[in-house]
Amino acid sequence: MKGIKRIIFLIIMIIIMILIVIMALIKLNNIEDNDINDVNEIEDEYHEHYEEERNTSAHIVENANTFYTIENCINTYLDNVYSRDNTRIQKLLYKPSEISNIEFYDTQKENTAQEIWEANYDDASIYYVFTKIRDKDTFDISNQINYFFTVILDETNRTFAIIPHGQQHLESNLKLIENYTIDSIKKNELNSYEEEIIYNEDIINKYFTEYKKNALYNINDAYGLLDEEYRNSKFENIEAFKLYIDNNRESLLNSTIIQYSKDEFDDYVQYTLIDNYKKYYIIKETSVMKFKVLLDNYTINSEEIDSEYQKASDEVKISTNLDKIFKMIDNKEYKTIYDKYLNIGFKNNYFSDYATFETYMSNTFFEYNYLGNKTLQKQGENYIIKVNYKDGISSAAETRQISIIMRLNDNMNFEIAFEMQ
Repeated sequence: MKGIKRIIFLIIMIIIMILIVIMALIKLNNIEDNDINDVNEIEDEYHEHYEEERNTSAHIVENANTFYTIENCINTYLDNVYSRDNTRIQKLLYKPSEISNIEFYDTQKENTAQEIWEANYDDASIYYVFTKIRDKDTFDISNQINYFFTVILDETNRTFAIIPHGQQHLESNLKLIENYTIDSIKKNELNSYEEEIIYNEDIINKYFTEYKKNALYNINDAYGLLDEEYRNSKFENIEAFKLYIDNNRESLLNSTIIQYSKDEFDDYVQYTLIDNYKKYYIIKETSVMKFKVLLDNYTINSEEIDSEYQKASDEVKISTNLDKIFKMIDNKEYKTIYDKYLNIGFKNNYFSDYATFETYMSNTFFEYNYLGNKTLQKQGENYIIKVNYKDGISSAAETRQISIIMRLNDNMNFEIAFEMQ
């Protein structure tokens, strides 16, 4: 009898286990069905997004990889134009018969795209390009010309073709990319392309180089590249900007970026750069090749910096102001120091005219000054700062000492005088 009961118990347990397994399989099957539905939804979303991107209406290229891929296609074309080999050039033209319309150049050229529009089709994309053609491998852009191209990418064959339009923008050429019958572009030894992969370092080097070239050889455009608020605060007019560039020409020409940071805001991306002369540059990018430049980190302060300064001790404020003055000295902004920060009584007693002050500053400080140890002593409302400064970071660099008298005023204002021997 006990044996029968044991068998019945085992049978019941087996049935229960089978039911549990069946229920688990049913549940698993439902989960897989849901997963399949989720994947289908994701795929649908992707295809909707893809279809949205395949937009045959002309729109601005906002993807940096695409932008510089198109720029490189034009550079390939320009390299072959320089060869003056018509057979090679025709292999890059969408319509080889237009070889008679090609403009040749006496020097090798490259292009720097300024703005690109695109229209996307099933297996191809077409781009209308505004670019600047310049001499290759030089900062001198004084001979640059504006130029317009259409570039067609056959995305199936990974090939491209060029339609050169000339130096005048025609709205009809832009509209043409919206209603274009694109033929397959057969691959040859010249017309393949690979998509560029652009990193932050590439972006900052491109933008900084663009600013440098314009500042050195195209001052009007460089002035236009400055952030408007910054420009109005720092430079009275373009002549003041020209003087600033002339005073800093050598360092700008030899400047390279050694450090940077990136911050993203709602309307722009900000890159803060430090060069080999320990100078700061701030670049605000709103889209590809749409950017503005600030030439220092002290002319305009953010609300956050203002707030931190107001809360700081006098010692911290003095250190901040001293750093600002030495940055201005390195940038040869003697006039700003003379007009804005020099104590009135001190100015009248020692430097009644700016020329005398400029000579004093040039003779007193190095071309580039590296701050060393400093001591601080308070006398009434003033602070006397004895500071060591060097003309380099090596132990053999010449060291000098100067005493600067500083008075802290309201907000972030202050005034200085130099202890005269």
